[in-house]
Amino acid sequence: MSKTAIPRGNHVFVTIPGQAPEFAALQQMLNDVLAASSMSRSDALTYALAWLAAGKLLSAGAIAGYREYSDLLQRDCWEAAERSGLPSEVTALIWSSDGNGRVQDWVNVKLLGLLADFTDQFDPQELEFADAVAEIIGPEASGYNSGMCDAIISLLQAPPGSVVWIPFDGTGQLTIRALRQGLKVVLDGPSQNRWSVLTIKLLAVIAGKVVELSTDAGIRSGDTQDVDRSFDYLIACPPIGLKLQPGAGWRRWEGSELGLTGSEAIYKRMAGQNYVQLDRAEPWAMAALWPRVKFRAVFMTGLNLLFAKGQEQRLREFLVLGLQQPSVVATLPPKLLHHAGIPIALTVFDRTRTARSVRLVDSSSMTIESKSTMRFSRQLDSTELVRTIQSQEDVVSVAKTVSLDEVAAQECNLMPVRYLKALAAGDLDRVALGDLVEVVIRAPVVSKDATAIEVQEVGIADLDRWRELHGPFVKSTTVQAKKLPECSLQPGDIIVSIKGTIGKIGLIGVGATQSDSVVCGQSVVAIRPKHSGIGTVALYLYLRSEDFRGQLDAFRVGAAVAHVTPATLLQEVKVPRQSLLSQTTARERYAELCALEHDAEMAYQRIEEIRRSL
Repeated sequence: MSKTAIPRGNHVFVTIPGQAPEFAALQQMLNDVLAASSMSRSDALTYALAWLAAGKLLSAGAIAGYREYSDLLQRDCWEAAERSGLPSEVTALIWSSDGNGRVQDWVNVKLLGLLADFTDQFDPQELEFADAVAEIIGPEASGYNSGMCDAIISLLQAPPGSVVWIPFDGTGQLTIRALRQGLKVVLDGPSQNRWSVLTIKLLAVIAGKVVELSTDAGIRSGDTQDVDRSFDYLIACPPIGLKLQPGAGWRRWEGSELGLTGSEAIYKRMAGQNYVQLDRAEPWAMAALWPRVKFRAVFMTGLNLLFAKGQEQRLREFLVLGLQQPSVVATLPPKLLHHAGIPIALTVFDRTRTARSVRLVDSSSMTIESKSTMRFSRQLDSTELVRTIQSQEDVVSVAKTVSLDEVAAQECNLMPVRYLKALAAGDLDRVALGDLVEVVIRAPVVSKDATAIEVQEVGIADLDRWRELHGPFVKSTTVQAKKLPECSLQPGDIIVSIKGTIGKIGLIGVGATQSDSVVCGQSVVAIRPKHSGIGTVALYLYLRSEDFRGQLDAFRVGAAVAHVTPATLLQEVKVPRQSLLSQTTARERYAELCALEHDAEMAYQRIEEIRRSL
């Protein structure tokens, strides 16, 4: 019987603008399968990867008795490929029980033509198909910026032949990179699903690394006592913000580190077993998985873990005071997760280090133009990040090595910016902002009572201009009459935004409160300077300075909504005495700034008039 002719020469992937070749090939194959079948998007993607994996084995001569692409149109060829590592599940996907394909034969022939052209132009083993999968699958699986994946592998510092445990990897980006580094990967954990495991197996076949991949960690339910350190290394990227549900199977994976300072706040012994007393995925992963690791681990988490109270605080106290960890904390640039804008950080644990210190890095500016042709226009500069972490030099506003004792003195807060922009010892003579303030006025409680009085409300939108605020203000609220005296603003009050957009400043003028009462909005506070001392205008000008903004950045908290607490504003912000202008000089500078602002507004107004007349 003559073999089916495979159409070749119809695809030239290097000429497709704006797309990586592996992305272009996989996307085209996926589209062809979806158009010719009723498969789900995830199954269709698996179908396309199966052809790529089988084609890789065939071209490498790894399928005994089969040499030509047309042989892949026979079920026997696929069954033979299973002996070389092709997952048996894909044979069932490609061939139904009665021997007929779920996709029409002509589509399979078309896929083979595309596959043949692709392998003529590229070696699939050298390309990043896992990154293409992460982009194509969409929000169904967690995908990462490729630069971040490269950084994680580099920070692991695992020599070839080491065993690395990867319990969370929905698209294979981390697993395939680890395999290419010569590591033996154990892909098994609480969030692995059938689709992810099968996808990663296929990617390992394409990369020629299927032998080094295991999907069984050998951890059984109840195996939490006297944990031996089963794995050399760990990469853990748990679902961010996930609350663990009872009975979901996560307990099976837990180890414990007992007998250390703070361990009693993390682990609890019940019915002869030790349980982690944390129910959010990120702190749980650190407490539960690190005990099973011999040398080093890299965790990816949201920023909340670095500063939040509650269970995150208990974990940090245990890490710093008990485990003497971490060795590295690096906050990353935004938008490194596919389909999510959650800010994230990398935290490194290291059992081999001896120094009682942590390297803190803010890599928010470490990005480069993307050479990838998938979603991201900019990538994390993994080379620069790793170099900065490994260096012992302090870099202003970027990197600093801090003793764990200093971290403990800061309530075990691990946000790098708190230390990078905080004041250095022996800095200028400074005084706490609270010592210069007579009173702090906060937003009043809104009253729905019929007798409540409507008042104007100053908010973030009204701030960040030099001239005094005179109103009228856009927003209003209702306040009980008896509460007005304690929350009403006065001329000379300085407004500071402390929630959302932090650090915008305004000065209440005389006319603002003449006709109606004015109060603070929910995202701002007002500070009323003391009558004796530096003067309102001098303090106002300092609060518009870069020094003040830098301090606010150091003390901001909140991953979803950034904020600075009023207590922190008053107690932690330190005002340099010698940088404060004299009252006479301050008023002269302020008058000049107001005049310049007015002139600029008039100039822009005239520009707009001319434009409209054209």
